Amino acid sequence: HANGDRWRRILVLLNGNSYSVEYDIPMENWLIVAQNGEVMPNGAGYTKTSLVRLHPISMMILAAED
Repeated sequence: HANGDRWRRILVLLNGNSYSVEYDIPMENWLIVAQNGEVMPNGAGYTKTSLVRLHPISMMILAAED
């Protein structure tokens, strides 16, 4: 846990390509913290997945809580 926060795992995914890419990630119930140019510290909802698709020139931050 970084700085005593409730997130035990944080993923920062970046796609600097001009085409979409897919990332294999650990299967978790991920809190979506940032996507589509918007950061939402309290989260924008959850997704349970092991595959993430990022649009061209985009980023996503996911967090797994305790």
